[in-house]
Amino acid sequence: MQKNVHVLEQVESIYKINKEKTLKNNFSRFVDNNFYNKLINKNYIVVQLSSGDEIHNHKNWEFGKWDKILSLLAKKYPKIHYVLIGGPNERSLLKHININNQIIDMIGKTSIEEMISLIKNAKLYFGLNSGPMHLAFYFKIPTLSIFGDSCSIAYGYENIAKNENLVITSNILSKNKFFCPICDSCTQYSLRDLKVEKVYQSAIPFFEKFLD
Repeated sequence: MQKNVHVLEQVESIYKINKEKTLKNNFSRFVDNNFYNKLINKNYIVVQLSSGDEIHNHKNWEFGKWDKILSLLAKKYPKIHYVLIGGPNERSLLKHININNQIIDMIGKTSIEEMISLIKNAKLYFGLNSGPMHLAFYFKIPTLSIFGDSCSIAYGYENIAKNENLVITSNILSKNKFFCPICDSCTQYSLRDLKVEKVYQSAIPFFEKFLD
């Protein structure tokens, strides 16, 4: 990572994303027509449960808590679907999640191009500090990001566009200090004590701005 450069600029240079490129929304290989219609209507939120193929445990929230927050949000917004994205190595996480008609499992079922299309057509991104979060911001999709043991100034977007991006952390300082490409001394928080209730109470007013 380069010093004093926000990670988004580095993601752009690494992946050379073409802003004008239109990806084909051809999901007939793995979804039914009902879901395709919902996708076209942007009636869903993309959700990433794990950061970095479940390798970066310090950035991951407890998976049982994901099940609780998704259940609460599904009840609050019964017309919204929650599309789970991620790599094939993350499919083991599904044992923690109660899949129902509103929660759609796409973990390990898409190519990178198809995942990007899912993100570009979503109403919101909800998840962790991860590559899909950076892509969502790049494509002007609002992000609600749970941050742990990493700098939200260097890696998050609330300070860049506060109305469209929200960062949630716990109040417990991290015992670790991970590299920050921008700050010489930044405050980093642990996710171990981040409660479902705090995430839910923070999510609702943010979601209300963007959901029909």
